[in-house]
Amino acid sequence: MVTRAARYSLVFDAEHEAAIEETQAMARYTRLFLIGGLVIGLGLLQATHTARAAPDDTASVNAGFKQAWIALDVDRLRSYLADDAIITDPAFGTFHGPTEFGAFVQGFILQNPGLSVSWSESAVVLDTAVYRGFFTSDAIRATGANRVIEIDTMVVSQGKVIAVVGQLDLSDADTARFVAALSGR
Repeated sequence: MVTRAARYSLVFDAEHEAAIEETQAMARYTRLFLIGGLVIGLGLLQATHTARAAPDDTASVNAGFKQAWIALDVDRLRSYLADDAIITDPAFGTFHGPTEFGAFVQGFILQNPGLSVSWSESAVVLDTAVYRGFFTSDAIRATGANRVIEIDTMVVSQGKVIAVVGQLDLSDADTARFVAALSGR
């Protein structure tokens, strides 16, 4: 004869085992879900990584862009830019695409007789190059500054410049003097 306590124990044990099996099944599904998500995430990361410019590509585009500036070759400078490139210059504004930027550079050359441009070495990481530009001209020297230093960050994608963001180096005395002269101080 099975006592009431024994019957309860058998029912409890069966329910308990069912709950354990259900929990284990959920744990298996959760692990599969997490592993699947991880595989998909790594795949997306790899796809994003391969779409970026290789450092050698970024370095060569950066070097060509800087050489075009040194030569004051507006057409060659524009050839490095993607159609939707955005160039932000701290003193002169934002330019969209090669046509706008080319027009700015052409005007800048005309307004700065004796313009000379040189560049520091670039630090290149994946699709990004960071470097300093050194600009001098008769107009810059007329402000009491010998030269102006701009810190630039360039981003390259598929062999073209998609963005350049510049920032005047105000820690440099000549650049600070130039900015003060422009602002009337």
